[in-house]
Amino acid sequence: MRKTSKLKGEAHINSVGVSVPAEEVIPLNCKCRFKCSETFSNDVRGKICADYYAMGDKFRQKDYLLQRLIVRRVQRRRIVSKEPSGIETLSQTTQISVAYYLEYQGTRHRVCQSFFLKTLCLSNRAVMTATDGKTVSGTFSKMDFRGRQPSVNKTDDEHRQTVKSRRESLL
Repeated sequence: MRKTSKLKGEAHINSVGVSVPAEEVIPLNCKCRFKCSETFSNDVRGKICADYYAMGDKFRQKDYLLQRLIVRRVQRRRIVSKEPSGIETLSQTTQISVAYYLEYQGTRHRVCQSFFLKTLCLSNRAVMTATDGKTVSGTFSKMDFRGRQPSVNKTDDEHRQTVKSRRESLL
């Protein structure tokens, strides 16, 4: 119940027992070069957020994110230092560049990262997880392997069989 409420963005009580409010659009007055606040009103942002959380499935939500992202290699690098011999050292910190898009009335509009994340009430970790699990076809297929490892203290079958046969011989 808690897991589905969390995926749907509804109010729920987390595993520690703290009440978590429902997901709502975080107010933002963006003044970037994409003019995000002029393109999308708060009502439209609320509808986009509601549509995202109405999916209720983490794999569909990750696919939704991947459809609205364009990931490519960095095109320009910053010069960190220049030696007298003319050799330039370029920064190597960032390997990919991500362009964020939101759909409104059938057209895609580019938005800045903060506007995208605050519209969908996400952290950057959700976006990076989606891009890390992206397949060649552009869908998310990375499995979540939590809870799928064998138990550490499980008694092996051979030992169980010897105990069972010993018990039956005593009866």
